Amino acid sequence: MEQKTNENKITFDLINGTFLPQETMEIINHIIQKKIDFHEIRNFSELIRFGISNENSPQRIATLASHRKALNRYLKNAKASNELLDIKATISIVPSSIITL
Repeated sequence: MEQKTNENKITFDLINGTFLPQETMEIINHIIQKKIDFHEIRNFSELIRFGISNENSPQRIATLASHRKALNRYLKNAKASNELLDIKATISIVPSSIITL
């Protein structure tokens, strides 16, 4: 997997390959579920600690669930057509601001 770094940025391929529709479904659904779990835990934690929900998490959960539903429809069609699928997912991290405490 290719990795590029400099002082302010790191970029690497998280996924880069050809997969069967079932494999694609497993990989992507797992990633989406982990993101949903993250937002559910974050939201629950803030609700317990501060008495309010995280303002972004409920919307992000809904968006991820919608993406997962659309993806599964797409993959169902790909499976019926016996298609192999290329997945390319790149992670790129750059600073956006400095945190002051």
